[in-house]
Amino acid sequence: MIAVACVVLNRVRESREIDGRHWWGHDIVSVCRARAQFSCWNPGDPNRAKLLSVDLSDAEFRLARKVAEDAIAGNLDDPTFGATSYKLASLPWPYSWGHFRTPLVTIGKHAFYNLAVE
Repeated sequence: MIAVACVVLNRVRESREIDGRHWWGHDIVSVCRARAQFSCWNPGDPNRAKLLSVDLSDAEFRLARKVAEDAIAGNLDDPTFGATSYKLASLPWPYSWGHFRTPLVTIGKHAFYNLAVE
């Protein structure tokens, strides 16, 4: 959770305005809800209904909320070394990501990359 929160913050920091719009979004909400970026926000994703109905009675949500609060407050050390994207390490390289890049770090089952706009 901490690593994903850091990816969101890194995207906010690395966002560039291109053709009048911000790549990845201009703030935390727009980064999280950017089309086809974080699957839980995609229409039809099986986790979306849970995301929209979760409340503080769910222990995982309480933990996620604490991580988000710490991220917003600037109280997280970035274990991703500035990553702006991640994927399951076991999945093939996404065609849309362009040429292959070496992960900055692997945490659990996820590999983290810096795909910042150049």
